[in-house]
Amino acid sequence: MKPLSDFFPRMLPYLPACSKPLAAQALLDSAIAFCVQSDFVREVLEPQSTVAGLATYELDVPSQQQVAR
Repeated sequence: MKPLSDFFPRMLPYLPACSKPLAAQALLDSAIAFCVQSDFVREVLEPQSTVAGLATYELDVPSQQQVAR
C-alpha cells in the first residue's frame, strides 16, 4: 500500500493554499467514501452450511469492517 504523501505531487500543484495534513485528510476521506459507495473492499469468507428454517447467520468479518451485502 502506498502512503498518502505519494499522491501529493499530483494533487498539491492544483491546490496552492492547501496544507499537507489537510490534503492527506481529504485523500483519506475520498478513499473511504469510494470504498463505502462502491463496495470495493471485498473479503472472501469461509463457506457456511445452511440450516432449513434459519433465516439469519452470523458472519465473522475482519476488524473495522462490516458486511454490506
